[in-house]
Amino acid sequence: MKAKWIPVAIFGIAGIAAAIAQYLRHKDAKNRIVVKDSLLLSRTGNGHVFQEEMVEDLPIAAQKYLLASIKTGSRTFTSAFIQMGGRFSMDPSVKSFPMKATELISVNNGFLWDAEIKMGPARFHGYDYCYKGNAKQSFFINNVFPFIREQPNVDLNLSALGRLAMEAIWLPACFLPVYGAKWEHISSRSARVTRPFMGVNATLTITIQKNGLPESVSMERWGNENLLKKWKWMSFGADVLETGEFKVCRVPKVMRAGWGYGTDNFKPFFTAEIENISYF
Repeated sequence: MKAKWIPVAIFGIAGIAAAIAQYLRHKDAKNRIVVKDSLLLSRTGNGHVFQEEMVEDLPIAAQKYLLASIKTGSRTFTSAFIQMGGRFSMDPSVKSFPMKATELISVNNGFLWDAEIKMGPARFHGYDYCYKGNAKQSFFINNVFPFIREQPNVDLNLSALGRLAMEAIWLPACFLPVYGAKWEHISSRSARVTRPFMGVNATLTITIQKNGLPESVSMERWGNENLLKKWKWMSFGADVLETGEFKVCRVPKVMRAGWGYGTDNFKPFFTAEIENISYF
């Protein structure tokens, strides 16, 4: 008789586990909607019109970058909705997989990255966000089984701030002095820019091509992609493989990013191929 109850018990446990997983997925989905609506309502661009005089006192590399990236006479924006494809790896030490995603970015308030990553028959659906300094990650396998559910914490929040700063490269107007950016000269081809993101200053180094468009962007970012999995400041950066024009801006269209940038340990795990950017 006891043996007959084993399948029943197994199905019962499986049913409970599935119910819990669905509860968590629906809870995360509601949380995502709240963040999305908040980002859409919290746009911070106040519509400055870009003119050459706005950059005339900046280092030469900064001038070239901003003049090449923002259409003169156009309205400036610090928020955007981005559609992208590309490749992504959950672990920089293993191969990457096809990825489709959308992203809402408001440089002063945060971001919401919705993604689907295909790993053979498995599909990883979820989001990565940071809003007002609080970050969270939530990914499910085939929309059923929880894979990653990282709640806001000091380390995740600080690392997400670095991601927001890096991805501001798709919103070049945010690096204008009128939006709080301060530039430092490095060379005729590179400059360092510091500005607040969600109220916290972050510093990026931008290297430009001869035409002024970005060639690379890098920073010291809080992370734990090391052998000891210890959280610390680490080099992070991206190579711009192709640029494209999206209405009022020319920005990276294909970009490959990863930890250990500028070292022999560079491990790109994220290749973004931008399909469209809508600024607002």
